Amino acid sequence: IMRNGNSNNSGNNASGTNHDWHAEQTLLDENDRRAEALAAKLAALRGHASDIKRETDRSHTVLDGLGTDFSSAQDLLGNTLGRVRNFSARAAGDRRLMCYIIGGSLLGFVFIYYILMSLARRM
Repeated sequence: IMRNGNSNNSGNNASGTNHDWHAEQTLLDENDRRAEALAAKLAALRGHASDIKRETDRSHTVLDGLGTDFSSAQDLLGNTLGRVRNFSARAAGDRRLMCYIIGGSLLGFVFIYYILMSLARRM
């Protein structure tokens, strides 16, 4: 009876060991597949991070250029405003000249408005 028990146990152990090895191999294969999938996702994330860094660097360059352009425009407008103030201070005594300048400016704005409105109707 012991021999049958021993032989049954040894048979169970052999098939159990074979079953354990097969289960372990299946788990290792699944682990390898998941590691490869993770590596592919990681490579995609690295690509996206690289694209984001490149776009950020480009945006910073554009913004730096805009800052310089706005600074130049601010200086230009400041100089123009200073000239207008100087001109108005010199022409304060000549009201007729000021009326001509104001009237000409208004006519210019009306003319530009008329042209823009006619172009907008055509589109």
